[in-house]
Amino acid sequence: MPNGETIDFVHMFAVMNGIEHGKSFSDIYAHLVGWGSDTEQLLEDIMYQQGDLEYLIQFTKENYFRIKGGFSEADLISDLDGPILLFNKTDDNYFADLIRNYYNIEECNNRVNKFVELTFPTLVDKVNNETFRNVIYNIYNNDPLINALECKKGMRSKGFAGCYTPSEIKEKYALNQKAAVYVVSDYFFENYKIYPEPEEEESEKEGKEESKEEEYEKDEEEEEEEKRKESENEEKEGAEEKEEEGENSDVTDSDNTDNKSLFETLNILTLGLFTSLLLL
Repeated sequence: MPNGETIDFVHMFAVMNGIEHGKSFSDIYAHLVGWGSDTEQLLEDIMYQQGDLEYLIQFTKENYFRIKGGFSEADLISDLDGPILLFNKTDDNYFADLIRNYYNIEECNNRVNKFVELTFPTLVDKVNNETFRNVIYNIYNNDPLINALECKKGMRSKGFAGCYTPSEIKEKYALNQKAAVYVVSDYFFENYKIYPEPEEEESEKEGKEESKEEEYEKDEEEEEEEKRKESENEEKEGAEEKEEEGENSDVTDSDNTDNKSLFETLNILTLGLFTSLLLL
């Protein structure tokens, strides 16, 4: 291809055909015809290898993954690009143009992200390798068509419907199965990119900073205005209280004056009455 990659077109078109046979990019047919069947082949390559899980993972990566004769680089690219090209296909574009553009404009450099988005949508934006491993292993281990492949190779027991009867992986192959799946899962995780938020232009940053300063100044002005109003209200309330006190004082003085006048009038009347009695 123009970017120097080797593409297995037969493999890639087989992947696309299988996906079209199903109903989505993440159903059992999509898994079977692409990464799932190649992972099962990887398991076959190491099914008799012994060791703990970490040893089996390392052994598989070094001897069978992305290596000609095993789960090759060309197989892997076909599994990744097949779903993406099919997703990009419309009635308005020729497949030759679609492929040429895909490998020319370097869209394929982001293939793992797009593949994960289509095939494992629950893993979008996940940055934990353990999460990738668990999700992908569960999908692989519970896919009935992949189970049938493993059964036909003697790694699962046959049931009443032969290899199409659900059954558990035989214990002696369980670690080998996990190792094969984890090797593929680790590749997806290691090449899956979480893109940071795009950096803002300097002018946008300055504009936001100015806007923040204006908002801050506006808040300060509003705060000062509120304080001024509170001060005015306090002064007004103080003046009203003083005015009420003055009115109460006037009323008291008036009452005292009235009482004094009444007392004097009574005294005069009493004196006059007393004088009249003496004259009689």
